[in-house]
Amino acid sequence: MNKPQLFGTFTLLSLLFLLLAMGAYHLYSQYQQTHFSCEALLVIDKDDAELALAFNFILQGNDGIATLKGNLRQGDKTTGVSRKSYFTFNQKEGLYHLQSTSTVTTPADNSKTEDIARYLPLFYLQPGLKFDFTVYPVSEAGYVFSTGQVPSFYCARK
Repeated sequence: MNKPQLFGTFTLLSLLFLLLAMGAYHLYSQYQQTHFSCEALLVIDKDDAELALAFNFILQGNDGIATLKGNLRQGDKTTGVSRKSYFTFNQKEGLYHLQSTSTVTTPADNSKTEDIARYLPLFYLQPGLKFDFTVYPVSEAGYVFSTGQVPSFYCARK
C-alpha cells in the first residue's frame, strides 16, 4: 500500500470512529435523561401547617416512581406520610410530561389525602393526572426540578 492509500484508509477509519463515538455519546445522553434516581428534601410551611417530606424519584425509560415519606404537622396534630406515585413519562429537551398511573398509601401513612392535597399537586395523590416539570442537570451532583420559571427543589443524584 502506498502513502496516499494508507493516508486515505487512516482518514476513513478516523472519521468512522468519530461518527461511532458521537453516536454512542448521543445514546448515552438520551439514556441519562430517562434513567436516573435522586432524592430531595422538601419542607412546605403554609398557614399553621408544615409538610416535611423526603422525595425519592426513580425514572427508568418511560416509567417512574415518586416516593414520599415524612410528616404533616397541622397545629398540634402530626401525621405520617408514606406514599408512592407511579407514573409514565416522556421527555423532550429537559421538559418531562408525566401521567400518574397509580398511587399507593403504605400502612405507615395516617394522613388524609385531602390534607396533603393542600400542599402538593394532586398528581402525587391520584392516578390519571398529568404533570409537567423541567429538569436541569447540575453537574454530576444532581438536578434542579422546576414547574415554571422558579425552581421547585434540588434533587441530589443517588
